[in-house]
Amino acid sequence: MVGKQNTLDFICLKCDHFKHKGSYSPLFKCKAFPKGIPKLIVNGGNIHSNPFKEQNNDLVFKLKR
Repeated sequence: MVGKQNTLDFICLKCDHFKHKGSYSPLFKCKAFPKGIPKLIVNGGNIHSNPFKEQNNDLVFKLKR
């Protein structure tokens, strides 16, 4: 189900490409979006199963093992 997510359901935390350095940052980053993950994904409006046109790569959500 696509929709608004709370912090515990933040899809990026489950993604293998997500970068987290242990400290809070208002700008979430990952290998797909090194300058910041789009609000549409952060807010749960898109599960990033297809690349965004503004991406400089073809990485998409990949479940952590």
